[in-house]
Amino acid sequence: MREIILSTEVSGANFGAGEELIEIGAIELIDEIPTGKIYHQYINPDKEVDEIIFKMRGLSSDFLKDYPKFSQIADEFLEFIGDATFLIAHNAYCDIEILNRELKQANKQPIPDETFIDTFGLTTSLFPDTIDHLHALCLENVCEILNIEVADCAKNNLSAIYEGLNIKMPTNKSPIPEVLKKCQLISLLFPKLLKKMKHLHALCVESIHEIINKKVTDYSINNLSSICEWINTKTPENTDSIPEFLKKYQLVAQFNPEFLKEIAKKR
Repeated sequence: MREIILSTEVSGANFGAGEELIEIGAIELIDEIPTGKIYHQYINPDKEVDEIIFKMRGLSSDFLKDYPKFSQIADEFLEFIGDATFLIAHNAYCDIEILNRELKQANKQPIPDETFIDTFGLTTSLFPDTIDHLHALCLENVCEILNIEVADCAKNNLSAIYEGLNIKMPTNKSPIPEVLKKCQLISLLFPKLLKKMKHLHALCVESIHEIINKKVTDYSINNLSSICEWINTKTPENTDSIPEFLKKYQLVAQFNPEFLKEIAKKR
């Protein structure tokens, strides 16, 4: 499975309608493993960058003025995204909003919301008693609860990132762009979040559907006949009579049919 880890930076402190993209970073994964293929681009927002962004990221309007506008790099960005099954981002809804607004302005098709997986949503749903929403926004905090040593991240997988950017690998602290550093951290924590999510599949399938942007609507008879056949249970006559365990199995079947088959073998 091909996945893209994505991070963006904007011209202001919030992702409101008046903000513009100033930087995009992306890393390609195949089956959750970085391939070394990287996309990174500074973008001219054609407006003043807020002072707080300059202080936090060191990106000024003067620095960005000679870089292309988003409309000029939209095609190469979409080409890099290509046929990816999922786009993985931290607090992904902000990235979705700004990217699709920029794509619309560039007369390009938006990226479907259901394509995104939000590691922030995964974290708060999988560790509700361990980390609150505010602290979960910080990738370093998420790494801490997953026992990932952030201090060592400057060396983990950076050779592939630098190879993708045609930059010589430094021997000391890395000057890697901030958005790619975020992508790197997400590439380390995402497999651990996914492993825990799979482990809890049968316990919180409704939350899982919410996390991956698949709406959980009214339960129907769709596919229940095959589910009941797998587990040797009589098919319910209407939605009111569907036992709770069948509702959960039905949702699991929509998300991962192979997982349901494994459950069926054990019943």
